[in-house]
Amino acid sequence: MVAGLPDKQRLTAIASVESEVISNFQGARPLRDSEFAAHGKQFSAGWQLPGLLKSDKHQLRLLLPESFPFARSRVAVYPMEPMFTWPHLEEGGLLCLAPDEAPHLPGNAVATVVLAINRAQSLVNDCLEGRGFSQFEDEFVSYWNRWAKAEQPVRSLCQPDGPSRHVRAWYGKAITVVAEDDTSLRAWLDGFFGEKVSAENFTPREVPFIWLEKVPRPAEYPTNVGALLRLVQSDSQSKALLEKLLLDQGVSNKTILFGCRTRQGVGLGAVRILKPQSHRGAADPLTKGGFRGAPPKPILLARYSAAPVVGAKVIRCDPAWVHGRDHNPAVGTLSTKSVVVFGIGSVGSPVVTLLAKSGVGKITLVDPQTLDSENTSRHELGANSVEKGKAAQLATSLRQRFPHLVVQAEGKSWREFSLVNLEKLTSADLVISTMGSWSLESELNATVLKHPSFAPIIYGWTEPHATAGHAVVFMDRSACLRCLTDDSGDLRTPVTSWNGDTTKQIPACGGSFQAYGAVELEHTIAVIAELALDVLTGRVQTSSHRTWLGRRQVLGQAGGDWNPGWVQANVDPGDGGRIIEVSISGDPQCPACKAKA
Repeated sequence: MVAGLPDKQRLTAIASVESEVISNFQGARPLRDSEFAAHGKQFSAGWQLPGLLKSDKHQLRLLLPESFPFARSRVAVYPMEPMFTWPHLEEGGLLCLAPDEAPHLPGNAVATVVLAINRAQSLVNDCLEGRGFSQFEDEFVSYWNRWAKAEQPVRSLCQPDGPSRHVRAWYGKAITVVAEDDTSLRAWLDGFFGEKVSAENFTPREVPFIWLEKVPRPAEYPTNVGALLRLVQSDSQSKALLEKLLLDQGVSNKTILFGCRTRQGVGLGAVRILKPQSHRGAADPLTKGGFRGAPPKPILLARYSAAPVVGAKVIRCDPAWVHGRDHNPAVGTLSTKSVVVFGIGSVGSPVVTLLAKSGVGKITLVDPQTLDSENTSRHELGANSVEKGKAAQLATSLRQRFPHLVVQAEGKSWREFSLVNLEKLTSADLVISTMGSWSLESELNATVLKHPSFAPIIYGWTEPHATAGHAVVFMDRSACLRCLTDDSGDLRTPVTSWNGDTTKQIPACGGSFQAYGAVELEHTIAVIAELALDVLTGRVQTSSHRTWLGRRQVLGQAGGDWNPGWVQANVDPGDGGRIIEVSISGDPQCPACKAKA
């Protein structure tokens, strides 16, 4: 009995199932206590239901969990068939009839039970008549992972596609990683461990990546080398790769990566080949026989045929899977893009994190400041990074989270960085400034205007109390940030208006700040990050200004209101909580643009 579960509702649901469902099955009987144990779960009620299957041998059993009706009813087949005999057959004879995320109706216990029984009847009858076994192929990954017995999974960075080829594998004490080449393998490991892997510990090996044209079913999963060779018999390239591995007596850990394309997408699996065991005191079963040197190839391969094979789970870590499970068309584009971000504070750090989560291939973080404890409530970094460089700390964190990305840190001001890395600002696909300082961004704006080849640049910032936020992209030099701002760097027509100073003071020199929380800030962060992704994927190709309008209630509570001038020039925000976008045109009177000319 689950603690706190409404007992009356549970008993009522069970009673309704018994009176409205079970009573309709002639010969149905309650299960005895000893019969529940066969199905390996804790159930509070169950019945055996005869006459539903096209077999005198098998019957269905309806099982109600202790947390029913909030948990789904289960159906088992009895007598139990071995795992992998039929698709959707689990341990204890239980049938997998619906994914966890499928709709469930706890308030209608009878309907959910009837649906489960009907699905189970259809599934088992199809299997009894030889139908539905293609689902073994459609859900290859699930069945392979259940079959696999190796304790250590293989992490794959490889391109999930053919042809069969050699790839590189690194074996650690607790992790095995496979990649297309040593460069990407080492970069991933350096990021994952948070430090460079020493040369003596980086000893990758060549392993085959076999691409199967036909998706194997459980009956074809190899349990020995002979079955493994039969699996690749029709593909000369795959067979050659496998035989080369078997003949290499210098490799004791023989791992093979498999890939195949199902109707539902790509599936990966791996196997480890174990050396044939010799009897106590007997010679090595592979090399015995008095040959000078290694036995001839045919003999060695024949001796290997009985060697056991153990399946291993593969954890895909390639960008296409990590950033969209093979269904995000933007990943291929974003993985090739390079972004430089100035200002890794409360706005910049979450923007950078969103870009990394989205799969931007290379991100350079530029910020000379260290993290203060009071920053942590609005920053991606926490207490363990206080008094450490923001850029370096966040870069290390993101490299560990996304080792396939290139995330670099420069603990310099944007000006120091540009003096020695101007080519990075012209070759990058995008520059983002979230420095939030007019003295810095006015100089950056002037620098951008002087260099026609400077990358497109986004400026992102908030208005007081984060009640409105802005993301402005300049794709060319026909307009600039100063076209939109006054001499102090404020928007000429801001969204919000305030009476008096909106900053708060702390007992320190220059210790003023804008009071707002992380929740209010998230909306502006999302606007900036989304605009960045739109630029990188080509959805935005002209200069544009996106504005987040916060909720009017929050604005009023902070003591502000909508600016009448902005409302007249744009749109009435009403209750707020929306995004608007306007195009940008240059100001003929802009002093920065005039200075450029």
